[in-house]
Amino acid sequence: VATLEAVKENVKAISLYEKVGYKIVDELVHLQHTGELSKDAFLSDNNCYTYKKGIPIDAMQAPFYKALVPWQTQWSNARDGESILALDENKNVVGYAIFKRLFNEEGTLQSIILFQCEAEPSHLLKEDIVRNLLSMVYKTTSQPVVRTAANISMLNNILRELLEKEGFNVKAEQVFMIK
Repeated sequence: VATLEAVKENVKAISLYEKVGYKIVDELVHLQHTGELSKDAFLSDNNCYTYKKGIPIDAMQAPFYKALVPWQTQWSNARDGESILALDENKNVVGYAIFKRLFNEEGTLQSIILFQCEAEPSHLLKEDIVRNLLSMVYKTTSQPVVRTAANISMLNNILRELLEKEGFNVKAEQVFMIK
């Protein structure tokens, strides 16, 4: 399997890739928020989970981990990144987030980049799981840092809508292609 991303407006490149056998399987959006988040950002009425912080590879513990995603958002490319697992009362993984925090030379947080945020597809409270994970990833500071969600699948409606509702703006759009 070979994958690639192409800028959505680059019709000539996409056409060339299709001629050599690639197919568009998803559209991606790169979202960004600068400044402070609202006080009730990602607020959830239901937080009956425990959370386990770790490194990106820990997300693979989720039986629903998405491995076939743009290469930049795979756990193996989140160098110096972090993960958070949401666990139910039986310690089953019901959600995960992979992200990275970037600091300047003085050690001040400059940006937070979200690579993946997923809830167990059949779970009844998917939105609450995603809300809680986003809160843990992005609300770690009240400082006006750049918050980015990289190459988010347009099929991940819950994640995309929660980010857009909080004021994340589209910075780029791409297509995800597979051969």
